[in-house]
Amino acid sequence: MIKGMLLCVALGFGAGRLGYLQWLTALSPSMIMVFLCLMTFIASVDMGKKDFLRELRHAGWKIIVYSLATVAGTLITVLAISPLLPLTAKDALIAASGMGWYSLATGLVLEYSPSLSVVTFVYCLLREMTAMFLMPVLWKKFEAPELVSIAGSAAMNPSIAATAVTGDQRLIFYGMISGSIVSVFVPVLVPFMISL
Repeated sequence: MIKGMLLCVALGFGAGRLGYLQWLTALSPSMIMVFLCLMTFIASVDMGKKDFLRELRHAGWKIIVYSLATVAGTLITVLAISPLLPLTAKDALIAASGMGWYSLATGLVLEYSPSLSVVTFVYCLLREMTAMFLMPVLWKKFEAPELVSIAGSAAMNPSIAATAVTGDQRLIFYGMISGSIVSVFVPVLVPFMISL
């Protein structure tokens, strides 16, 4: 499955780079949303077969702690490695505050710095793509709440992909909750970091 996903990414990148399938460009945002909704629906049907409320009670405070640790860990790690980056510590923190939510974070950063807005988009996109490929690989070594933290606010999309590969429905459950909690921080953190 991972090889198939990598092949699709490579083919899509190649088609875009060579200028093929230009007609898809105008349709792509709508098509992506339709397919994401369809995948979410199919995954939710399978979740509905299981005891969702029992799982929610079992997760309890743990998923909240993991979500807060995701936000704190992201910022601490970026601050620690910022001397190695071609950015100021402030700019690195601004980009990282997007937490993987490229559509919102990019817009929030645009007025402050168009070039940093591009950096934020690339960072957020790479975070989501990295999670999409790492989660199925690390699935047996880590618990579901730990795995979904890789994706930050975008946890739902990689969780669906990882569930398709692993069959572990808990990834979607934790991805929905963790992604929602982390997403709450994005519209607060990005403007706060810009104001520093």
